[in-house]
Amino acid sequence: MASTQKNIEDWKNLKPKLRRVIIYLQQGQSLSDSIHRSEVSWDVIGQMLELGDNQ
Repeated sequence: MASTQKNIEDWKNLKPKLRRVIIYLQQGQSLSDSIHRSEVSWDVIGQMLELGDNQ
């Protein structure tokens, strides 16, 4: 249960950052710049992509 709670807290913190990545991309920024400006790590992006592949 503790790890589930941690994942939920991490998601709450990560969600606004991921939204900013999308906004920057929509504004024409490169993926690299969007990720950097949103303070999201490439590791997190990789994990999100892996989750999408498993669906």
